Amino acid sequence: MNSSGHELFLLAVDLSQLKSKEEILKVFSERIESVFPNFEFILHPVNKKVTEQKLTICSSLESYGFITFSNGSDKDPATFELIQNLCRMVAVLLEKADQAECKKTETALKESYSKYLAIFESTGSATLLVEEDTTISLANQECLSLTGYTREELIGQKWTKYVENESLEKMIKNHNLRRMDPAMAPKKYEVKLLNKKGEIRHALLDIGLVKVTGQSIVSIIDITDRIVAEQALMAKADELERFNRLMLGREIKMIELKREINELLKKSGKNEKYKIHD
Repeated sequence: MNSSGHELFLLAVDLSQLKSKEEILKVFSERIESVFPNFEFILHPVNKKVTEQKLTICSSLESYGFITFSNGSDKDPATFELIQNLCRMVAVLLEKADQAECKKTETALKESYSKYLAIFESTGSATLLVEEDTTISLANQECLSLTGYTREELIGQKWTKYVENESLEKMIKNHNLRRMDPAMAPKKYEVKLLNKKGEIRHALLDIGLVKVTGQSIVSIIDITDRIVAEQALMAKADELERFNRLMLGREIKMIELKREINELLKKSGKNEKYKIHD
């Protein structure tokens, strides 16, 4: 084996130990040019000559070895075959590195998604993930408890079917405004929703927009008890006000009667019976 063949063999051994695509490209581009400094890379099928960017040269290996070299007198058949075999080997290594990276990325995405779901489930409040077209794509357990629906009854459905008519127009308007400019729509506001029993539930919505996807994260707090208590308090306050007005009217009437009695007693020569404080 000549010195060039020996160098190529050592390079092949070294490359076979590498797992990262970036490392494979870096080592190959540096070493192949040090062994054959006069070679020019010619890429096929486009037949584009590359002499400047090493990584651009080496990335062509993704075409599974469709690379030839030319430099005139140094290109003997045996060396040329070694280089071609090395290129094919590097192409295989790159493919495996890509597959490993894809698998690693897929695993990382699954782990991230699992963590995201865990956070989504443990927020402590009823939460929905809503698509731009108003479709519900996720609902946590708190949301199921609040509405009475199952996941199957919520996910894939439009949220508009769970909104009381009085609030529907306002919610659709805010949904569209939020996608035009988040600042144009209120982040928090009160609405009326319908649970599975068809009951109206008063709710406070807290909505955040995921700008990249156009999705909304909707947090729902049931404030029905508070609204009912406030309405009952207002009713009692109105009742008390009516009672006070009634009592005040009676008091005025009593004073007038007492005055009349005193006047009659005075005219009959008798002393006044009632002391009236103005």
